[in-house]
Order: sequence, then C-alpha cells, then structure tokens
Amino acid sequence: MTVGLPRASGSSPRPGLPRVLGRYCWSNLGWFLCLLLPVGVYLAVPAGSFSWEQRIFLAVGSSAVVMWMFRLVAEYLVCIFIVIACLTLKIVPSQVILGGFTSQTFFLAMGVFGIGVMLTNSGLLVRLTLMILCYVPATAFWQNLALSLAGVLVTPVIPSANGRLALVGPMVEEMSREMGYGPRSPGSARLAMSAYSSFGLMSNYFLTGKPVNFILFGLLSSQVQTRFTFFHWMVAAAVAGIVCFAGRFLLAGALYRESGKVCLSRARVRARFRELGKLGTSEWIALLSSLIFIVGVCTYSIHKIPTAWMALLILFLVLFSGELSQEDFRKKIDWTFLLFLAGLIGFTQAFMYLGLDRRVGSLLSLTNGLMADRFALYILVLSAEVLLVRFLLPANATVALFCVVLLPLAEANGVNPWVVGFCVLVLCSGAFFPYQSTFYLTLYHATEGRLFTHRQAAPFNVLANFINVAALLGSVYFWKVLGLLQ
Repeated sequence: MTVGLPRASGSSPRPGLPRVLGRYCWSNLGWFLCLLLPVGVYLAVPAGSFSWEQRIFLAVGSSAVVMWMFRLVAEYLVCIFIVIACLTLKIVPSQVILGGFTSQTFFLAMGVFGIGVMLTNSGLLVRLTLMILCYVPATAFWQNLALSLAGVLVTPVIPSANGRLALVGPMVEEMSREMGYGPRSPGSARLAMSAYSSFGLMSNYFLTGKPVNFILFGLLSSQVQTRFTFFHWMVAAAVAGIVCFAGRFLLAGALYRESGKVCLSRARVRARFRELGKLGTSEWIALLSSLIFIVGVCTYSIHKIPTAWMALLILFLVLFSGELSQEDFRKKIDWTFLLFLAGLIGFTQAFMYLGLDRRVGSLLSLTNGLMADRFALYILVLSAEVLLVRFLLPANATVALFCVVLLPLAEANGVNPWVVGFCVLVLCSGAFFPYQSTFYLTLYHATEGRLFTHRQAAPFNVLANFINVAALLGSVYFWKVLGLLQ
C-alpha cells in the first residue's frame, strides 16, 4: 500500500476581479485600523485613571488584535511585534515580556514536537491503518469505531492535529476504496468525519494533543501547572471528551448512511500488511519513546520530574541516537508556533504585571457573578461570546485573548482557571464554515475533496458545536466532585 503525504492539489482557476478587489480592500482596511486604532485607544483611555505604561500597552494590544482579526501577518509575527514594542518603549521589564522563552511550557512544547516528528517519520500510522482493516469486523460501524479509537490513541503522541490529519487523510481514502465506497459517497464521508473528529477534534482532551493547549498551560500559575500534568488534564477532561467522542460518532452515523454491505478484501489487505514485515528499528524507537513519555508524565507524583524536562530528556536521547536528524529538527518542528507561544506568555505576564487584569475584572462584574455562582449559565454566555468572536479571529488568537482576560478572573472568583481555559479551548475548536477550521481544511485538501464535499460536511460542523456545549455542561458536576468548581 502506498501511503504518503497529501499530493498537491490541481491548479485552480484564477480568482476573479471582484474577489481580488475584495481582498485588497479588506487588507487595506485592516492596515488602516492597525495604524489608527492604537492612537484612538491611547487618547480614549483617561490619563488620570491609567498610567502611561498601561495606556501604551492597551494601544499596542489593540493593534495586535487588528492584525489577528484581519490576518494581516502570521500569528507569531504579531507576538514578536508585541515583544519589540514592550522592550523598545520600556513598558515592562525585559524579564517579564521575555518570560515565555524561559518557561517550562516552551521547552515542553519543543520536546513534544520532536517526539511527534519522530513518530510521524517512523510510519507507525501506516501499520496501524492496515491492522484496523485486517482485524476489525468488516462493517461500517466497527471500521469507523476502530478508526476513531485509533485517532484517540495517536492524538497524545503527535502534538500537531494538522500533521495527524495530513498523514491519515490518504490512509482513510485507501480504507474507503478497500471498503468499496465511491468518491464523496455517504460511506466515505462518514469515514472522513470519523477521522476529522478523532484525529483532529479530540486534541483538546490531552495536554499534548495540539500546540494551542500549551498556550493554556503556559498561562496557568505555577501551582496550577504542577497539578495539571498530562494525567490530571486527561482525567479532568474525561467527561467532556467521552460526550464529544460519542456524540460526534453517533452524529456521523446518523448523517451519512451508506446503502449496501461493505466490500472488503481481507486477503489483499493481509498481503499488504505482511509486506511491511516486522517492526523496524525506527518504529520500535518511536513506539518506546512515546510509551516512556506517557508513563513518565502519568507517574509524576512518584519521580517528581516535571513534564517539560521529561519531554526534553527524551528529545535529547532521540537526537543523540540519530533517529531524529538535524534536518528534521530544523525543518519539521513548528518553530513559528514556539515563537508565538513564548511571545504570548510574555504578553500575559505583562498584562498582569501592569494590573490590567484587575481593571478588566471590574468591568465584567456580571460575568464574574455567573462564573462564581452559576457556572452552567456562564458556559452558555461564554459559548455565545467565543463562537461570535471565532467568525473574525482564528482559533489560536481567540484562545489567547479569552485566556489572557479570563484566567485571572477565574482565580479571583474561586474557579480553577484550567476549567475556564479548557472551556475556551473546546469552544474554539468548533466551526460553522470551512475557513474557521484548519483541521477541516487539512483533511479536505489531503484527500483533494474525494471523500466528502463542503455541503456534506456542513451539518456535521454545525451540530458539533452544540455537542461541544453539551459536553461542557455535562462536566460541571464532575468538576465540582474534583474540587475544580465550588
């Protein structure tokens, strides 16, 4: 079986003049606001109530929000802009704004990315796909369930959801052909949505599931970080994860019903599986490294080695062994996200250093009351806010903005800040339209649109948002039992 990275899509027609003009006007409007809004914010904020540093920081932050909203530059460049502005204007001390580059979260993300690259290079996913086809009953229910469970198992050890979906897309396409489904048939669409849900949307329920989780982890206080290791994150997210997994699995089965029986040639699949032979050295090293990392972070209470140093130690051993080449280390680790993460942590520390978190808290007194006393109702309000903002901002920027503002408020109201941050993560993973989800677009382009159409996927995307909200509401009592809510 030949499985690889997605092929480049065919040439698309050139955009028409109205679309080009629309993009041009939209970009120019963004740059206009990016220059004008900071001046307006600086003049609008009363000098008698706010210090010069606070006013300048708010002006810089407003410019950053516009850059994110209009997607004028890459996300990590916005964070670099914030760091440069704070350093050159001396808004906060350098150790505050640069704190993200020395945080454990930065090194944890780097270590996990390295482990994920090694696991991707080893080819274990190809073997896993053939095992599903070989040993799982040849029915739509069991094949989709096995694919979904495989996605859950792979998610904690490959920290890039886009990377997982780019790898699994051609494999799902191969599964669809082996099972006798036609292009864009209900059966192939169901397989695609199962992969999208498990390899992509289950990322929030594991600390190492996707890069943006490290944003939340990095914004937590050191005391909360010590508690929320890999294992505790997974436990606290368990109820929401189970509800989302089951809800989306049943939703896909209800929306995409394939007539006729599955036509799967087990003999041909077994022959391909035998061609792979025994596990190679790279596969063994990748598998053992992943297991050691997972066991290590789950047994933190015994050895007391922080998760970041555990990941960095395994990364060093893998690099030392030569299984992860210098070229892979330089090109395949997401260094741009690491810059984004470090800059965002520094931005949050500066926000709190200047006391702006207390200022914002005083403006959100009604929301504070809901957060402290009626958290279920607060989830509904937060859902409406996040989903509205997501029409304008990308997921990472939305997570950053909400977490910067809400995490200090959560601690002040006796709510564990992880709970509020986790709610933001889950809500931001939802999408109504294709442009809102890079996960969805990655899977679509990895299969060149042969498994499903945007029209087919639209009901699944819309209804999955309601499943997310239901999962969070269903977790409230469980969080109270864990002592995360009062």
